[in-house]
Amino acid sequence: MMKKQLATFEQAKGKMQLKGFWGLSIAILIVLTLFYIYQVNAITNQSYNISILEQKAKKMTQVKEGLEVKLTQEQYLPNATKLAADLQLEKIDRIEYINPAKPVAAAK
Repeated sequence: MMKKQLATFEQAKGKMQLKGFWGLSIAILIVLTLFYIYQVNAITNQSYNISILEQKAKKMTQVKEGLEVKLTQEQYLPNATKLAADLQLEKIDRIEYINPAKPVAAAK
């Protein structure tokens, strides 16, 4: 009788170990699945952020190019002469350089 109870106990113990193994396996599988979902979500968010930043960089490049064109147009010679006329600047007819070897008198 005792051997029979012991054999039954051993079978029950084996079934409990098997249930524990499968329970642990399922729990690990669930944890790994949740971790995978978290990683996929993080990658998706980063990809979205990268695409937004690329669009901003493209827009900033276009603005930069537009500003370079505008700067080139402003520095164009006819625009400079128009600006000089607007500021009532006069054209220089004769240039005189100061010779540091000769004494120069200061006027009061």
